[in-house]
Amino acid sequence: MWTYDKLFENGTVTHPDGCVIHRLSGWDIPYFAQHYGLASRFLDWTTSLDSALFFACQAADQDSKDDPCLRLLDPAKFNKYSINGNYAVSPDGDYMEYLKQYVSFHQMQSPVAISPGYVSASNERLQLQNGLFIFSSNIIDIIKYVKNAGNKQKIMHKIVIPKAVAKDILKHNPISASTLGLDDDHLANEYSFNRFSLTHS
Repeated sequence: MWTYDKLFENGTVTHPDGCVIHRLSGWDIPYFAQHYGLASRFLDWTTSLDSALFFACQAADQDSKDDPCLRLLDPAKFNKYSINGNYAVSPDGDYMEYLKQYVSFHQMQSPVAISPGYVSASNERLQLQNGLFIFSSNIIDIIKYVKNAGNKQKIMHKIVIPKAVAKDILKHNPISASTLGLDDDHLANEYSFNRFSLTHS
């Protein structure tokens, strides 16, 4: 995989998590890359309300003009609409094998909500953030995509948080950047794609 090769070309093995990356294969690689800020086809979300509030309210704390918001997604209804399939919260075995009945990694027509349970043990940030994903082979606007559904209100809800309230929530939230593993020594900074040649054979 090109992403995997580029990481190693730039010395990822010297990063504290380099030993973990060496053990990754298949879908584990883009899972790991996305959680560390590298380009991927994954949109991450969380089952933790505190984590969701932290990420949503960060914008208000950074002098954004807009009120932040939460978007609540029902993954089972999302997959029923998108792929007419199911959503496994705790899949057994290799999740890639489970997904093969619905999608192809390289040729996928619709986005799918997935629970990467089998990679959690190798991704500390995934565990800390209670992370889940929506995967798509194409870059799409998930919000616009859901709006096309006849039962869109049952798939996704939007909750606007007034900016003044958001700052208080962030102040009293037990979740912080450090508890989520968002340290300054970030793979996206250390191995930025700006350092890579975007031409590959």
